Amino acid sequence: MDTIKVVRDACGALRLEHPYVFPNATAVTVGTFDGVHLGHLALLTQLKREAALRHLPSMVVTFDRSPLATVRPGHPYTRLNDGAEQLTRLEAVGVDITVVLPFDGPLSLLDADQFLEQVVVKMLHAHYMLLGYDHSFGHASHYGNQLNIDQLAARHGLTIQRADMACDTEGNPFSSTRIKQLLGRGEVVAANKLLGYPYPLSGIVVSGQHIGRTLGYPTANIVLAEPHKLVPPNGVYAVYVRVGERVFPGMLYIGNRPTISSEQERSIEVHLFDLDEELYNKSICIELEKFVRRDQRFSGREELIRAIQEDERVIRELLGCSKV
Repeated sequence: MDTIKVVRDACGALRLEHPYVFPNATAVTVGTFDGVHLGHLALLTQLKREAALRHLPSMVVTFDRSPLATVRPGHPYTRLNDGAEQLTRLEAVGVDITVVLPFDGPLSLLDADQFLEQVVVKMLHAHYMLLGYDHSFGHASHYGNQLNIDQLAARHGLTIQRADMACDTEGNPFSSTRIKQLLGRGEVVAANKLLGYPYPLSGIVVSGQHIGRTLGYPTANIVLAEPHKLVPPNGVYAVYVRVGERVFPGMLYIGNRPTISSEQERSIEVHLFDLDEELYNKSICIELEKFVRRDQRFSGREELIRAIQEDERVIRELLGCSKV
């Protein structure tokens, strides 16, 4: 998969960050693709099928930030993927070309006609465009009915179609909002089913207070790569941890250590089973498998250690990994 980043130059024009020659004609879809979940997978699979029928390369167009960061500055929002996670998931789908646009002020002000003319047709050479079943685009526009879509298609010499609606086994459409709601309640297993993969928390390992080591459970504290990343509720989780090409089972703690610390700052730290090496400054990815218990205050260190030992027993059983 080719990944092409578009930037805005000093004159305010969009240009490619690095030289790249687009094919003369492409099949395109556009969206934020937050989470790259099973609904997105169905859309992109349909795009690849339609592109193959037309003998065109398939192209997915996404953005370098959440549109909310530009259209509602200062308004809180969360993301399911950071940029690297999103591109990794899109690459796994097998679309030929991924284009990342800067969702800045000028781009947000383009109406549907302008976006199609300036970006989709002139820059990306689209001959075919597949829209998500509920997708609209362009400033202050809602091209939801087929008449408007047909008018746009005719005006720009495009074939524009709506994608089929993708639903789960209960008939509910896949959506990033549903996944966020599930994760917000700690329902990791249900969220993972809609994602099609374990929910990840990626970041850099930093030096912490070394409290875990004094309890017999050294942890890797991470700073997330995406500051708006959705972090599930405080508690203990069964996880796998990717360190480069290696994968380790472990237990994740999210919280502010109420038993042994008066600080209110939230911590994200993971104990990797059967690994004894320094991970400082390394990038790791924590893949959440299951919520185990909520965070709580214990009577003292001894009760806390017993609870952690029980967490380890439960999580090893859940993940099927015996103690070495």
